[in-house]
Formats: sequence, C-alpha cells, structure tokens
Amino acid sequence: MDNFKDRLRTLRKEMNLTQDKLASKLNYSRSTIAQYERGVRTPSNNFLIEVASFFEVSLDYLMGLTHLDFVKSNDNLNKSLIQALSEMHSKKFYYKKNFSQNVAALTSEIGKFLSFSAQNLESLKTAALLHDLGEIYLPSEIINKNEKLTAAEFKIIETHPKLSYEILKNVDFDPKIKEIILQHHERIDGSGYPAALKGDEILKEAKIIGAADSITAMLSERPYRKAVSKKEALEILIENKGSKFDPEIVEVCFEIFKSNFFDN
Repeated sequence: MDNFKDRLRTLRKEMNLTQDKLASKLNYSRSTIAQYERGVRTPSNNFLIEVASFFEVSLDYLMGLTHLDFVKSNDNLNKSLIQALSEMHSKKFYYKKNFSQNVAALTSEIGKFLSFSAQNLESLKTAALLHDLGEIYLPSEIINKNEKLTAAEFKIIETHPKLSYEILKNVDFDPKIKEIILQHHERIDGSGYPAALKGDEILKEAKIIGAADSITAMLSERPYRKAVSKKEALEILIENKGSKFDPEIVEVCFEIFKSNFFDN
C-alpha cells in the first residue's frame, strides 16, 4: 500500500488540507488519516472509494497500479469491491436497502432464461449491482422526498445514469458494462433517458436491467407510495410491452412471475 499512502498525502497537500481538515471532510478521525499516510493501516474498499470520490481521481491512480489488485482480469472487477460500491449506494437511502442486489438477482434470472453465457451473466450482474451508483451524488432531500417529484426534481434524477457512468469510466473493466449502466433507463420507444435511444440502439443487457429495475421498484415501498402487488406489477409490465419494454424480456418476466422467485 506504499503507493496509496504517498498519493493520499500528495493529494491532501495539493488541496492545502491538513490531516484534521481532511479527516473532518471524510468523517474520520485525524489519527486514522495519519495511520493511512504512514502506511500502518490498510485502507478498506469503502475508504478507497470515498477518497477517490472526494479528490475526483480514479481508483487506479489512487493505488498507483496499472491493474488494480481488485481486478480479476481486464474485464472483471473483484466481487468484494462491486459489493462495497453497491452497499455504499444502499446506505444513503434507507428505503433502497438491498435494492441493487435484488435487481441483480432478477437480472441474472432473466439472463439465464435467455441462455446468456457465464461471462455475459457476470457482466450483467455487475452492471445491475452498480446501475444506480450515481445516485450517491443526488440531493438526499430529492431522493428521500415523501411526495411526488416536481418536473425540475425529476430532471435531476435523470442525471444518475450518466453520473454512474462518470464514476466508473476510468475503472479498468469491460467498457460494455459501463454502456449498459449508462443505458438502463432508455426505453425502446425512445421515451427514456439520457439519450432517448430507441429499439436496437439500446443494448439487450440494458433493456434487461431496465425491466428488472422497474419491476423491483414497483414491488418496493418508496417514501411517496406503497409497494404494488405482483399482479399489479405484471399488469403494468404487460401494458408497456413493446413500447417501454422489450417483448421478449416481458415474456421472460411473465414466466419468472409464475415461479416462486418473487416470494424469496
């Protein structure tokens, strides 16, 4: 961790921050920052992510590595880091506990129905776990609002796919995963965001996550509404078949609804 302690110290000094000031901004004690800078304490995944986010640098720069120690290969992030990122998102929003994990579980199930390869399933799961990561930069008062959002507030919400993409763009893993994350709110009729893509312009994996995300959201409570029933969610899904959602994916979801998957 020699590279990390040196770069942490350098970044802090470049911003003219004392250890006390950096500790205050990151909500850690000064002694903790000092231990990291002396190299006598090994940083956790969460701390690495927080520091990289605060200084607006990539994780590979922060660690001083060409291939990060949490990279299994050029195309796969270490599972523990993916989990840490996903959990960091969940902790900001009390009602989203395990939300990304639930989306990932449903997404994987859809992928299996569609005979995705093991590698493609892993990429799909990774994208699903990280798809809403950009929400950590959105105002909590909007995300946790207990009434319907205004048009202006919804425009802010619509920035989160791009924010997720920006957070991950310098991380060394499959670029397609980043594109899937960027596109997960696109809809086949062009009514989605951020780029209003249509039909085949949208990656199949993004269509899958878009459907899984919508279903999981409908079945989850929100500050401004109660969860809908499985029957209501299915009706909404079918109503939007061929417009918002890919017909094949809707059919797969219907089959999954008939199983006991949503009872687990």
